[in-house]
Amino acid sequence: MPATVPYSASAAVAMALAGAMPRAGHCQTPVPSMVGVQDVAWSADGHKLFFSAMRVKRDYSDYTPDKWAVYRYDLGAGQVTRIAGSSFSVGASPVEPLIIVGKLVDGNRDLYVLDETGREVARLTTDPAEDFGAAWSPDGKSIAFSAKRGGHSEVYVANRDGSNQRRLIDAGPDRTLNPTWSPDGRYIAYYLEKGDGQDQVYVIRADGSSPTNVTNDTFNNVYPGWTPDGRVVYGQTLKGAPATTFTVRSDGADKRPLLNIKSFFIRFSPDGSRIAYLGEHPEGDGIRVIIADQRGRVLTTVPLDGVRAEP
Repeated sequence: MPATVPYSASAAVAMALAGAMPRAGHCQTPVPSMVGVQDVAWSADGHKLFFSAMRVKRDYSDYTPDKWAVYRYDLGAGQVTRIAGSSFSVGASPVEPLIIVGKLVDGNRDLYVLDETGREVARLTTDPAEDFGAAWSPDGKSIAFSAKRGGHSEVYVANRDGSNQRRLIDAGPDRTLNPTWSPDGRYIAYYLEKGDGQDQVYVIRADGSSPTNVTNDTFNNVYPGWTPDGRVVYGQTLKGAPATTFTVRSDGADKRPLLNIKSFFIRFSPDGSRIAYLGEHPEGDGIRVIIADQRGRVLTTVPLDGVRAEP
């Protein structure tokens, strides 16, 4: 995967899980395209789903960072709309009809607040390093995000207007990614990447104290989120096998599979009645966005035919 993608391992995980990474001795002419999807976020009212996606050749020969774009899926109409180009990662406000994206402008990726149509409301960061992967706190007053300000990705927190930016934790040379807030706003989950294929999910207090490794195993654990009752939900991957979804208590106890869902990225709707997740396409055509009920029964698969290859 090109090193210019902010979540270098994360986006590669997304593609690899879909069987999309090139295999030795396997060539196709012409090279078919696939859809890569990075993340999903529910609107505050639960009627819309936002995700970042791109269409790229399976050998990545046409990849450029500006291919990523943010799309909105309207559940009632069943319609997908492209609302923000050159945007990688999306988070939705839990209290307002707003989203926050990592947008590439003049070669630098910063955080921007947009309304649900894609209109720019505010720019939150101006640092020359890349800022991305932002999430709002449950009360909408704070954000957490990843930033490459020390030469590698680290989790930062700030006020909702981008003021008072501060690093949440110093992980040394390791990367900390994908911060998400607990439903009560007391904790932030993220995953730590050392480059050994054994990423670990951590939970830390919102003030930066008491980081706890809640996965603590030899698997690759990525993209933590939260269940409505305050458990951490995450994807666990092993090379050559589909992802498995687990939940665990915020102290690391009582680890269990979630509904036999095979996904590396899972988000519950605001009312907890539905689950949006990224799943492997059965024909190897990239990643699918799937919406299921509380029992894991698939309600719909988001149509991705409109995800285009052009920036």
